[in-house]
Amino acid sequence: VHDLVADAGTCWIVMEYLFGEPLSAVITRAVRTDGGLPPALAARIVADAARGLHAAHEARAKDGSLLGIVHRDVSPHNVHVLHDGSVKLLDFGIAKARGRLASSDPGELKGKFPYMSPQQVRHQEIDRRSDVWALGVVLWEALTGKFLFRAANPAATVRRVIDGTVPKPSRVRPNVGIEGALDDLVLAALTRDADRRTPTAAALADALEAYLHGLPSPTTSSAVSSWMIG
Repeated sequence: VHDLVADAGTCWIVMEYLFGEPLSAVITRAVRTDGGLPPALAARIVADAARGLHAAHEARAKDGSLLGIVHRDVSPHNVHVLHDGSVKLLDFGIAKARGRLASSDPGELKGKFPYMSPQQVRHQEIDRRSDVWALGVVLWEALTGKFLFRAANPAATVRRVIDGTVPKPSRVRPNVGIEGALDDLVLAALTRDADRRTPTAAALADALEAYLHGLPSPTTSSAVSSWMIG
């Protein structure tokens, strides 16, 4: 929020204008026109989203203590890719945070079932690793152009989240250059045991950056911008 303006008894919130598209639309367009996103672009977009997510996880109160923010609704709909190549993580409306006035009723699930972690759908205590799982699902779908856990109904979707197979992206979309290292870091983020999962969004971003730095040519936000406006 940049400003709050009151005029004739009405309040207006002035926010940043985001000239771009949600990642869900970007993936759909890529599948329709090119068979899917180039793996390096998918990695670049999710790496940048992971940096934003980590910043939220590390947000602190005035006394320096962690606010304990968990987004709870990380999905391709809430990752916004701008035409200048930058990436924004949106919609913290149902985020969990220490000291937040709004809270969930007992047994209430908030978020989108296909992107919830196993801990979240089981009503267990969740932390930042739940968001890492969700971003892992986003990365899997950005690489493959397919849905990972979505099924015909919520109950079937939840069953898939809990014990469904997670194939390597390279097997789902072969012959497009999805390397073994990229497969491995996706599966690490999608480890059902939270104690063995990629521990932080920053660790996921670092792994993606290491993969990108190993490519013959760099994939920066400028490459994302060129694809978005091209």
